[in-house]
Amino acid sequence: MYKSKQQDQIDADVQMTNFVSGRNVRRFSNTLWGHSKPAMALLVTLAILISSGCGRPAPKITPPVDTAALELLTIPRVLLSRAGLHEEWNLPKVSLGLAQKINQIFYWDGKLFVIDNYCNLYAIDGKNGITLWRRSLSQIQATCSAPEFYQDHLLFVVGNTIMEIRANDGEVIHSVKLNFSPSTTVTRNKDSYFLGGHDKRFYCLEIEGGIKNWQSIQPSTPVGHVQVYAEPLDEKLIDEATGQPVIPFEKIFYTDETGGAYVSLTDKREKVWIYESTGKTPGVIVDKNQCFLPSSDTILYCFNSSDGQLRWRYMASKPLFEMPALCNEYLYQSVGFDSLVCLNRQSNVFDGSEVWKLNNGKTMLAENGPLCYALTYDNELTIMNNLTGQHQMSFYVPGVEMAVANTKDSMIFLATRRGTIVALKPNRQEIFHRATPVAQNDATEKTAQ
Repeated sequence: MYKSKQQDQIDADVQMTNFVSGRNVRRFSNTLWGHSKPAMALLVTLAILISSGCGRPAPKITPPVDTAALELLTIPRVLLSRAGLHEEWNLPKVSLGLAQKINQIFYWDGKLFVIDNYCNLYAIDGKNGITLWRRSLSQIQATCSAPEFYQDHLLFVVGNTIMEIRANDGEVIHSVKLNFSPSTTVTRNKDSYFLGGHDKRFYCLEIEGGIKNWQSIQPSTPVGHVQVYAEPLDEKLIDEATGQPVIPFEKIFYTDETGGAYVSLTDKREKVWIYESTGKTPGVIVDKNQCFLPSSDTILYCFNSSDGQLRWRYMASKPLFEMPALCNEYLYQSVGFDSLVCLNRQSNVFDGSEVWKLNNGKTMLAENGPLCYALTYDNELTIMNNLTGQHQMSFYVPGVEMAVANTKDSMIFLATRRGTIVALKPNRQEIFHRATPVAQNDATEKTAQ
């Protein structure tokens, strides 16, 4: 019997369908004869899906093994004991999803804070590792700035929004949508927010509503860390006219992408002092009347915060890309990506002398009296003596992918990107004794050997 080519194709399709699904679908396929060949292709696809297990329970997805976490949780106790340390607590995993990783980790006011790549903020008790609260900073993935601090509040720029969070409970205090693209961190005083934008402007905004109080046009885009600072008075001064204590002038410190440092009054657009370096900078940080400016021109500058007078400068061997970690007597500066230096930073003394240099050093971890705990790029936990400048001990710590530069107490926090955290603590608190330094008369220049 004569068959058309179309009928031959139908028969072939039916045979293929029967072969795949084990079912007689000739009658059903004949009903589709009036339709196009794509309909038959759809039928075959459905049959393949059915025969391949459609309708069966989905196989369990096994998350990848976090080998870094397994390593970090098994730091040899004998090495910790030799270093005078012990594990205070460990958190096998912050409650992260399969696609979530830690982007930032920092320590402040006795709490460890973690931000993941989906802008979720977690607060963990630094003493025992208990998660205190969790707050989503954004409904979508967005860029989250480094934190700034005001009283007991955390401040972030998330996308184009200022987020102010209460540290105790994670409550959102303020959320201010910006009509410009921010380029710096955000800080505040009692009345205003301060931050820079990609439109080459630096802004002072009202806390409520973000209305502009003033703006300053800059030569280039403001970048990095910004800070409000008021010089502490040596003694309380009383205004003769009002009889009230004299409040020192607040200043806002910020930088731009060409390496300039700018200091302005907070209540009006008035520059107090400016310094132009020859390299790029990650920002400026102020403490104890000292203003520090690290630069890619290999120099760490230290200015008097009130008038911009250069106190000293430390000439490193490579560009400086990160902010220094400031402790009471010393500061720690990462040099390039291959060493860490410890410098004297005694308040009101022209200093900046190098105490020690740790080759391959990555970051300081904590201080304990005269001892500094540091981490190297090859994951060695190193103990340096700040009084003698001598290396005391090093041992390998496996699995470390992130660490906290803790300038507040002697706790050491090590972590993996997938959310495992280990807290180490010295077995005893060391006491710091230091002879009174002799002040130098002129600004000095220290060069790394």
